[in-house]
Amino acid sequence: MVLVVLLGIAAVAAVWRLRRGKTGPEVKTGSAANINEDLVAYSSQIICIRRAVESAQENPLFIDPLAAILAGDYKGDGKRSPRISIRTKYFDDFMESAVSTGTVKQIVLPAAGMDSRAYRLLVPEDATTYEIDQKNRCRDERKAHRGGY
Repeated sequence: MVLVVLLGIAAVAAVWRLRRGKTGPEVKTGSAANINEDLVAYSSQIICIRRAVESAQENPLFIDPLAAILAGDYKGDGKRSPRISIRTKYFDDFMESAVSTGTVKQIVLPAAGMDSRAYRLLVPEDATTYEIDQKNRCRDERKAHRGGY
């Protein structure tokens, strides 16, 4: 429930920024699917750059080596976002704590938004992680993890 609420807040924030004329990927007109894809991509890029900024701090709450790569050309304002950093740290710790017991064998990350948890967190070998997201988001994340960017 909490995860769904947080993802909804991130989507609303991205739409709000676009309506205020903030810079980001061009929003294309056309089918609802195209517009939705652009908003999801923009939201993912915002969060990626915020994770990259946190990762570059002297004493970061977490390190996400893929964040800057996944942000693509969007570089944002370079400011740290305590809200994003704390949220990321909380869910990272929650997931690592849950799998450390050895009883969790499947991790499902819905609407992952290129958060790269499937690649950067310590998960036991006998656990399986599933990322469920739009095709392009998953493809880009796999490509970045393999060093394809």
